[in-house]
Amino acid sequence: MQALGATFSGPDIVALTRSLLDTFAYPKTPPTGLLENLASRPVAANWRKRLLAPELDDMTVEWGDRQIGRGTTAVSATLECAFHAPTVLEALAGLPFELAVLANVHDEWSEADYRAPAIGPEHALLGWGMIFKGAAHEHSIVSRRWLAYGPFRTLAGAHDTTLVQCHDLSADGATALQQARHGHEWITAGLLRAKHRFKHDIQGIYTKEDRLLRIVVNDREVSPREMLDACVARRDGRDAREKPIENIAYVFVDERAAEAHLERLWLHGLECRYAGPSGERRLDTAYQPTVAKPDWVATAS
Repeated sequence: MQALGATFSGPDIVALTRSLLDTFAYPKTPPTGLLENLASRPVAANWRKRLLAPELDDMTVEWGDRQIGRGTTAVSATLECAFHAPTVLEALAGLPFELAVLANVHDEWSEADYRAPAIGPEHALLGWGMIFKGAAHEHSIVSRRWLAYGPFRTLAGAHDTTLVQCHDLSADGATALQQARHGHEWITAGLLRAKHRFKHDIQGIYTKEDRLLRIVVNDREVSPREMLDACVARRDGRDAREKPIENIAYVFVDERAAEAHLERLWLHGLECRYAGPSGERRLDTAYQPTVAKPDWVATAS
């Protein structure tokens, strides 16, 4: 067993905190320390009640190297669990979270001046992996395909959970960092953040019968950033009252241009269409790229 650091976010922070306390057998003895709004406070007898109070802003309790803390949008915790990706996924899958960030376990990363990506304002920096659960597959990443085909190990678990493991857990710090960089870059390139700054104005022709937004492309390149913006527009428009968006289709007037964009659009879960002399034709429905996973994935622990 090992103390593993992780942060969790979900629709009900109080329920999530309670579930973590009950599931991971935190000591029954009073905490040895308490921080509230980053200031040390005396440990009161009602510490658990305060930690579970709906109006709480920031509080952390600790027992030596074990801790659990609540912010306004996420819960941080050190968990006693075997350092084995399938075991971690099994242990966490039943918790009421949507997004979990599994923190770095190697001191060498900071010594190498590596700044891991920030996933959210109260989440840990991205370490050895992440878990997406339920609605997070639609709200927090461009598509499930992005997780399945990324340069990391991908594990599916109970309760509609997907764990992405960014490096071999048995690797030394330097090797783990070399492996993780690629996965970190891939994850952040496809991450849908709650507050998104658009660089492109995602406008097109909307059809009510299929709730599709068509963007016609003529003699230009669709950048990865525009595809990310389109995925955010799709996410934010799914529940729109007047024009709910089921998906966004890029419609190319040049077939070769459509084929050149096909893989990237498919990975984003966006439709790729060609408007030719005989009408509009989808290219993405039968498309299936080759999975090219890093060598370490085949033998990862």
